[in-house]
Amino acid sequence: MPVFFLISLLVAGVALCLVVRRRRRTAAADQVLRDGAP
Repeated sequence: MPVFFLISLLVAGVALCLVVRRRRRTAAADQVLRDGAP
């Protein structure tokens, strides 16, 4: 596999994670609190 492809895939994955965190920050926090509560 070309190194450029791996780097591009990694960058795309990180960018996607950041976008999802910004878009669903409160929803994700509420879900974690619900699942973490005994």
